[in-house]
Amino acid sequence: MRLYHQKGCKTWSVQFSIEGRKFSKSLGTRNKEIANTKALEMIKELQMEKDGLLRPKVERDTDQTPLLDLLQKWVDIGLPPHVIPKHRTNSLNRPAKVIKECGWKRICDITAEGFEACRTRYSQELG
Repeated sequence: MRLYHQKGCKTWSVQFSIEGRKFSKSLGTRNKEIANTKALEMIKELQMEKDGLLRPKVERDTDQTPLLDLLQKWVDIGLPPHVIPKHRTNSLNRPAKVIKECGWKRICDITAEGFEACRTRYSQELG
């Protein structure tokens, strides 16, 4: 691990490697002790991810994001630009209806059993 200042930058950065892969990240602080602590935590987290002891940060962040926000983000940036507005609306409204009726708040709430129970409840209400 190597702490350093980039030329013309006052914040500390760290350079390190894990299993042959090199990383270089800004630590966003001017204090060397804080930079050292942040660097050690970052290295520990990445090493735990590589060893399979910790899920990747993207997955952990996604678990905390509300499901309707993820859906909206997908409609905004996941659909190609040439998709017609009606398709965009349907792509948002139809899944949103299922999400609301099943009571799902986060992606970790979704289960096959929960969906089956929701579908059974919905079909009993209809007929």
